[in-house]
Amino acid sequence: MPKWAWPRGIFVHWWVTQKGGEKIAKSKGGAEPIPEAIAHYGVDSMRLYYCHVGSPEMDVEWREEVVSDYQSRLLKILNLVREIISGGGEGGEMDDYLRAALAKRFSEYLDAMENYALREAAGTVYYQTYQDLRWYLRRGGGGGEAFKEAVRTWAKMMMPFTPHLAEELWEMAGGEGLVSLSRTGEVEAYDQGVLAREEYLKGLLEDISHIRRATGREGERIVLYTAPGWKWEALERLMRMREEKGRVDPGRVIKEFLEKEELKDKKKVVPQIISRLAKDVMRMKEEDRQRYLSFRDEKDFLRRSIPFLSRELGAEVSVYEEDDPSKYDPRGRAHLALPLKPAVYVE
Repeated sequence: MPKWAWPRGIFVHWWVTQKGGEKIAKSKGGAEPIPEAIAHYGVDSMRLYYCHVGSPEMDVEWREEVVSDYQSRLLKILNLVREIISGGGEGGEMDDYLRAALAKRFSEYLDAMENYALREAAGTVYYQTYQDLRWYLRRGGGGGEAFKEAVRTWAKMMMPFTPHLAEELWEMAGGEGLVSLSRTGEVEAYDQGVLAREEYLKGLLEDISHIRRATGREGERIVLYTAPGWKWEALERLMRMREEKGRVDPGRVIKEFLEKEELKDKKKVVPQIISRLAKDVMRMKEEDRQRYLSFRDEKDFLRRSIPFLSRELGAEVSVYEEDDPSKYDPRGRAHLALPLKPAVYVE
């Protein structure tokens, strides 16, 4: 084995116990011979179970039903990859999302492994990455080269936990040789804006589902209204102010915007909106700020996403900007739109 592939550390978990924390022993019951457990659950399922529940700070409780859940999880992953690769095709714009998503997960995985956070690493690999690929498929992604490249990266992340599944996926995705002998690789730069757009879309679907449940109306038509340019300008002005001075002065910004000729008829609205945006800006984390800065084309993005939204929601979807004179707005909802927080009308 080449020196670079040598183990750099050994992880030791606490005791493996029965339910309730009792010691596993032949005399007390609960002891299951390893050969029989492997034959029943599979080696990879057992390894993943111990790695995911293992911790340097607490005992590992043996629970047969949980091990079965891990077995099902691995089977889902295998079937998902088979389904997408056998379907072929390219993902178009979604290929960029997939590359960015895998790069982000790979970075999280490496950080967790460096800190012996095995549970966190396993969660990233077998749950979060799985959900990323599910979303890619849901958004029309295909089984082309971008997907196979992602699966090869995924297989490298799986190797320490489930080597047999990792080798199978590696071969399925066109990997050369054995994944166990390949270099882990390094984190590549990725487009955070691409990820932000998809997270925005997921959040919008959740918001609409919540509105449907709250109103009891599924609606055959859903109308989305995006914030007009002046609200975006106000937000950006406040963000620059915070960046430069560490605080915001909503009164100053309100005064500046009330002097704009095009906002003369919004004297009551401008102070309310800017005051609300100022509170949002002061609560923003850096990732939130970056999301706003990279997502100025909200309306265009939503309009490009209409086919997907219509399919997901089972309804006709329309997108208007708040100030569009031709907009359909029978209940006067458009004025509620804020940057990256579209107003929604369900009919």
